[in-house]
Amino acid sequence: MTVLYVSPHLDDVAFSCAASLLQHKERVIVATVFSEGKGSAARRAEDRKALKAFEVVHLGFLDAPDRLRVKPSFTSLVLKPSIDRRLVQRIRQALTPLVHQADHAYFPLGIGGHIDHLTVFEAHPPGARFYEDRPYALAEPLRRLRLLELRGGSSRAPPGTFGPVEAFFEPGERAACVAELSRRLALPHPRRFRLRSAPRSFTSPRARALIATYRTQNPGNWNPLLERHFRVL
Repeated sequence: MTVLYVSPHLDDVAFSCAASLLQHKERVIVATVFSEGKGSAARRAEDRKALKAFEVVHLGFLDAPDRLRVKPSFTSLVLKPSIDRRLVQRIRQALTPLVHQADHAYFPLGIGGHIDHLTVFEAHPPGARFYEDRPYALAEPLRRLRLLELRGGSSRAPPGTFGPVEAFFEPGERAACVAELSRRLALPHPRRFRLRSAPRSFTSPRARALIATYRTQNPGNWNPLLERHFRVL
């Protein structure tokens, strides 16, 4: 049996699925889509070191700041950009040989709204499974918004804490970002999917060590060992 995990960037699968990765006895492939960009050489080295027990594939697409020519910020990478359908198709084509090898394929759910994560989500094949994107999923407003976008509905509850995601806000942009997220939460969202989630808790020093390998991304002390996976009903 072969299991494929598709990662938008050179850390996302490790941050989101470390414990799940380590429990597999099957062949595991971890394919990173956006593996090129500023600082990518060091990040690719980290990725190979962290995932040395698995098959690692770097697809070579350019990540958003370099592709869109913007300074990284929550506004420039989450709130402003829209999905490029031609890029989605190119990614789908690049992933097709790997998807055909896999008995199960896991894609990011797109929590957090980062344009690269949403783009990879849109490239998922029929029958794909999904994982919660961490650390974004630790910010309940971002998690709630994404589930509303997929399951349908709206929420008028004000956004709560953004936890580790606070680090993504540029100085002075937080208030405007929170206001925009509040507006989006209150919008009526049509249902795209019926999703069933399965939370899984782990206690694993090996999973923590795997995550800590990504030193350039500073994962911090947030708990990585509560993971959620989703299936379309």
